[in-house]
Amino acid sequence: MSKIPVQDTIQFDLRAEQVVTNDTVRITAHLVGMIPKDTTEQAVRETIRAMMRGFIDTDWQFSNMVRKAHASGS
Repeated sequence: MSKIPVQDTIQFDLRAEQVVTNDTVRITAHLVGMIPKDTTEQAVRETIRAMMRGFIDTDWQFSNMVRKAHASGS
């Protein structure tokens, strides 16, 4: 009895995946900008929120904001 030569091989890679849903995610963004002195903190926050919504459309919350004068005088 003669053996039939192997002509093709088939390989299957099997993997199990599971989707994990997160209700909250923490993303840290360090932003530096030149802002006129008379601009309110609320206006700055709204500008940043609008910009971040372009990244991920969600209700962004701030944990910290620091404003200080720059050497340019602004």
